[in-house]
Amino acid sequence: MTANPSQNLPRILVVDDTVRNIQDLETDRFHINIAMNGLQALELAGKVEPDLILLDDVLPGFELGAVDYVTKPFNPTELMRRVDSHLELKFARERMAPLAGQLSRYLSPYVYRSSKERRKQRSPHAGST
Repeated sequence: MTANPSQNLPRILVVDDTVRNIQDLETDRFHINIAMNGLQALELAGKVEPDLILLDDVLPGFELGAVDYVTKPFNPTELMRRVDSHLELKFARERMAPLAGQLSRYLSPYVYRSSKERRKQRSPHAGST
């Protein structure tokens, strides 16, 4: 039994009503879901939980969490490089989160003791009764 190769591919949600723009993005490196409007995009985003959303719309994107934009007409090579960069950043953050949690749990007792000792040393009444 062969696994579905698209299961391990990054999921990209493309929201664009221009078919030509969507065709430029077709690649075997990503699992691409397409929405032609905002309502479809909201429905799909809840179902497929995309790793990246490419949105063709005039919205206050940076106020809503966007971190980059590309103007049209876009250069397909530039767009793919940006897509790769943002996916790499997302996956790196996901890999780092559990490690940061483990490190925090490991260091917490030491940091607590160390800060408590520093406070005692600075206190003029430290050690006096």
